[in-house]
Amino acid sequence: MTRKEIYSLIILILVISYGIVRYVTREYTETKSQYLLDTIVEISASSKDKNVGEQVDDVFAFIKQMQQKFDEWNPESWISLVNNSTETSFPMDSDAYEMLMIADSLYRFSEGGFDITIKPVFDLWKFDAEDPVVPDSSLIKAALVNTGFSKIKFDKDHIYKPLGMQITFGAIAKGYILDKSKEYMVSKGLSKGFINCRSSMTFFGSQIPQIVYVQHPRKSDDIIASFKLKDLSVGTSGDYQQYFE
Repeated sequence: MTRKEIYSLIILILVISYGIVRYVTREYTETKSQYLLDTIVEISASSKDKNVGEQVDDVFAFIKQMQQKFDEWNPESWISLVNNSTETSFPMDSDAYEMLMIADSLYRFSEGGFDITIKPVFDLWKFDAEDPVVPDSSLIKAALVNTGFSKIKFDKDHIYKPLGMQITFGAIAKGYILDKSKEYMVSKGLSKGFINCRSSMTFFGSQIPQIVYVQHPRKSDDIIASFKLKDLSVGTSGDYQQYFE
């Protein structure tokens, strides 16, 4: 065999080896969007399974299932049944228990500033109505009687609360659902991906940090900050969508 033939054979072997490696390690990526969690939810995922699009659909179904449990507008949701219950004790939901633990930590950390029992007061503003109103101070004072997270007791089996008291997971539910959805994606064998809910995002699997940009709250076409994330989640909050002038 001549030297030229040897070189040609080596090149052929390298090309075949490269092709085999690419075939074995190949991944398919799918990105889809749906309206969930009161916003546009974008999910991107990569997998060796060419049916990754169906797996993304399963993630949307998972998010929808989680949302339904804590949908305050659905009278059959867990949180609505708790809020409207005529009993002081109600069976616990496993995800609700985890969020209550988070709410308890935030309540203690903020010395009562973060309180998920604020729902009766929050509802007075009627943000969901065509003509929201600034409530009278007497109404606020009356509603405050039914607030105070320290009045709630809970364990893994039940939640105990005074009659008339209501809770809302509005401030933490989206972030919690995103983190649980990421865990679900990883458990299904997806190698990398992200979920973008506009105000909240989560990433996993990518070896390259993702750049996240934060919109300026006073200039819709401007960026106020940017940073890199890798296998992390981020959530933002502002006063430029729900407010009174």
